[in-house]
Amino acid sequence: MLRRAKKLTVALSVLAGLFAACDKSFAVNELKVMSFNTWSVEDTATGRDAIVEIVKKSGADVVGFQELDHASEIAGALGWYSQELPKSSTHVMSRYQIVSASTNGFGAKLALPGGVNAWVYDTHLPAYPYQPYDLRDNKVAKNEAAVISAANSARGSQMAEILADIAATGKEATELVFLTGDFNEPSCLDWTQAVADSTARSYDIKVDWPASRSVLNAGLKDSFRTVRPDAVNDHGYSWTPRPAANEVFDRIDFVYYDGQEISVKKVENIGIDASKADTDIAIAGYPSDHRAVLATFEYSEAGVDAGKNILTSMDVLAGQGALEVQGTVNYGDEAVTVTGWQAFEMSAQGELTASSDIVFADSSELVCGVTVNKAGNYVLRLTVDVDGEAVSDDMELVVFEDSCKAAKAVGSWQADQYDVNGDCIVNVSDFALYSDKWLSSTALSESRYFTSSYYSKSSVIAGATGLATNAAIPADHGSNMANTPHISLAWSPTGGSNNANNQWESYSSWPGGGDGGLVYQMGSVPVDEYKSFEIVFTPEAGYNVQLACLSLNVWSGGGNTDVNWTVSGATSGELGSGVFNTPDGAVREHEINVSGVSSEALTLTLTQTSGDGTYLAMDDLVFGEIELVE
Repeated sequence: MLRRAKKLTVALSVLAGLFAACDKSFAVNELKVMSFNTWSVEDTATGRDAIVEIVKKSGADVVGFQELDHASEIAGALGWYSQELPKSSTHVMSRYQIVSASTNGFGAKLALPGGVNAWVYDTHLPAYPYQPYDLRDNKVAKNEAAVISAANSARGSQMAEILADIAATGKEATELVFLTGDFNEPSCLDWTQAVADSTARSYDIKVDWPASRSVLNAGLKDSFRTVRPDAVNDHGYSWTPRPAANEVFDRIDFVYYDGQEISVKKVENIGIDASKADTDIAIAGYPSDHRAVLATFEYSEAGVDAGKNILTSMDVLAGQGALEVQGTVNYGDEAVTVTGWQAFEMSAQGELTASSDIVFADSSELVCGVTVNKAGNYVLRLTVDVDGEAVSDDMELVVFEDSCKAAKAVGSWQADQYDVNGDCIVNVSDFALYSDKWLSSTALSESRYFTSSYYSKSSVIAGATGLATNAAIPADHGSNMANTPHISLAWSPTGGSNNANNQWESYSSWPGGGDGGLVYQMGSVPVDEYKSFEIVFTPEAGYNVQLACLSLNVWSGGGNTDVNWTVSGATSGELGSGVFNTPDGAVREHEINVSGVSSEALTLTLTQTSGDGTYLAMDDLVFGEIELVE
């Protein structure tokens, strides 16, 4: 039977991953934004000193304050800029210059490093009547519509004022927007049916709380739930670190955000007692009745970016049509005009000459179709005019004659055993060559031996029966399975407790996850210190290990993720390696297709190099055993 070689897909995916590692992008800056209800403790010098110390220890760059009446003293002690807002002792303070106020005065415009501007709004919504207390005390019907109506009556008009100011002020496409505040109302993302079913509180019901819903509908995102989406197990209560009898704990302090070139990296609650699950950062003598919320963001500096480098081939292009390049410009308020795209052919020595083999559909558009008429190495240059100054950025376009040559460019490509002529496809040409060698030696005798192999059925690890969310993966999980009884596994490192360390752990309810959504989460904390994960496959004597493929899951919000992989044999050394690239929010199967020799143990090592370290998981690991028969 004729069949296509399988190695081609693997080689191309590896090459594309290696090529993507060279891509340029805007320089990235970090920004820490805090929402802090101070409980008016700054009425004394001791209280003011405590607030200043908390801000310094947090590392915050911008703070939206509520219940703060001595802003000038606090700003002076910090050496910061300050803008007073019109509602309930609210203020925006920043280590960066405040350049203007919003249309109706509920926010301030900041000039951030890297030529980027940000609008920061702050609010303190009315505290009473407080519907969670009313539900507890049977003062409002345990009915979602009744609760929403009561919440709208208490806070709807003030919430509408703030959102109207955000809409009236507007923003440039590259500007950032933040909304901080004590909403005195829970989040619609927290009071879900799943959360209500999981708590022991008799008054918990599903409520689509209107204040938070209106902010989300306006296009802003809840930073806490973006990076900590498990509302059932991760409450993040900001109210209150100072509980009274029969208290109703909840998350009522928020940092919302919006912007094209921004991502949230982590969100932490600041409080008194580190032993409390809802306190991520404990500060001795913390004075407030609210936990402060500290969100850490990354945003791109101003500039022009021609986009990601592209590697492809003429036969691939023939099947999908023209390419599309996607340039990006990030210059805040400055006047920017797209001058256009240019194409250059690059020689082996790196010299550039103008090329007519690349045709742009409309070279004056940032996003533009591209037709390629000849294989080669090209540079595509995007130029823009920024207030009279020409600024350019280049991307590389490498086009092979066909996908087979692209695959071979990796260096580790191997032809299928039936691809005799090495053209990446098994057809009658290979059969003609193969038949010449068929039975070329018939001198078998009793003194001759021949060796063959017997492949067992594959085992698929697609969820651990009996394990639950945050459970540690047993070190020997998957050993001696029914289809692979002669292979034992050793996972490292293992652990639980919701990513307290770099570890393998079981986690459920992932989008596209395996059995019941269960996956093998690869927790890496902190998220920007990527670490390695290993599984060792040890066969019994007389058996070899074959690693076939695995799937990687990236939860939406984790960013495009690259994972370096290697398979090493105990005696052979490195047998295979490459890069698995998985887009944000996707589940992608990645092929390995590596076998050991001489009954050696194989070590599969996965090292994440980009993306959010707490948003990566493995699923559907497929491996088999090969019995050696003489």
